[in-house]
Amino acid sequence: MTTDLQGFLRDFAGEFEPALDHALAAIEHRYTPELTAAMVYTLKAGGKRIRPAVVELWALTSGDYRPQDSVRAGIAVELIHTCSLILDDLPSMDDAGTRRGRPCCHVEFGVDTAILAATAQLMLAFEILGQLDAEVPGLGATSLLSQAVGTAGMIGGQHVDLHAPMARDLDILEYIHSHKTGALFEACALLGVRFGGRGRGLEEYARAYARNLGLAFQIKDDLLDALGDPAEMGKDARKDRGKATFVACLGERESAEIMHRLLDTARSTVAAIPGGSPYLIDLCGYVANRRN
Repeated sequence: MTTDLQGFLRDFAGEFEPALDHALAAIEHRYTPELTAAMVYTLKAGGKRIRPAVVELWALTSGDYRPQDSVRAGIAVELIHTCSLILDDLPSMDDAGTRRGRPCCHVEFGVDTAILAATAQLMLAFEILGQLDAEVPGLGATSLLSQAVGTAGMIGGQHVDLHAPMARDLDILEYIHSHKTGALFEACALLGVRFGGRGRGLEEYARAYARNLGLAFQIKDDLLDALGDPAEMGKDARKDRGKATFVACLGERESAEIMHRLLDTARSTVAAIPGGSPYLIDLCGYVANRRN
């Protein structure tokens, strides 16, 4: 790494985690303590916070911004991401048993409470985004994230992932990965850009970077599912057998080569920006080398 990315991520976590705790502490739980506990359970189980970090790094690249705004946006993003994890793990979806090194939310609290907890996380996320839209002129966070989550984003990608045959069709594979994972990364980058003073001029760079990073991130997930150690990953492995993945379609070696090409493109995108954050470049290496 050319920068101390790990140091940046530690410093960012030092700001992010207390702000997340503050947001969670405000949840009404007088008659719903189990629901509140379920909302917090997966969210505070040690996530990497990569998506909130992407918001922060693009805000830094984009110029003057208020760090408290980008952190709040990152909280909303992490709530959405964790919502998707809880739903993905359900018996009717991926039927997983462990997540982030502990039993999945539905295993710990029951399927009914897990679904409600995920839904409540999503609603809290959009409450935060709505507040940011009211405070930051032209942000458009609610619309941006709605598209990233809906049928044109995560939900659409997950549906195709569940119901597509184990196709050798690269168009279907790219659709699944770019929607299920990439759409949220893209929204994170665009949101960060909109906080800064350089604004719209960077949006196409942000889109290109996040599109390549997000697709590479999901291919790495496919590789980890095929090759990774469940104990090290903190979740079940070999869950993607019989599903449409790059590894199933192309094999491990070619999938890894595609991932590295995508990350090289993401690096080049940032390198073309005067004053582009070197942390964004090193984040590509982090994605390639991660083990969970």
